[in-house]
Amino acid sequence: MTDDMMNFRTLVEKSSDSDLLREMIGFAAERLIALTRAMFAAVWEQRREQATEIIRSGERQIEAAEKRIETLLSRILDASNTAGNRGLEHLKSPCLSRL
Repeated sequence: MTDDMMNFRTLVEKSSDSDLLREMIGFAAERLIALTRAMFAAVWEQRREQATEIIRSGERQIEAAEKRIETLLSRILDASNTAGNRGLEHLKSPCLSRL
């Protein structure tokens, strides 16, 4: 213990109002603990909200990536079909062109 704490403890023990001082210290300690709990709860809630927002952001990014993949696949399929049709044009017989 520090000298100040030891001096304070000695003063409290020698004082005629030691019960009052003990009550005051007890009350202050209870208030400090309550304040600490409230601060911890507030920080905990804030972190929970941040985690929820991070999850939502990740979900939005996944959705955007899925849409982009769909678009790219659609473009690839369209390009493949067009190229495939061009490649097959020389195989068409004159009989089929009348149909």
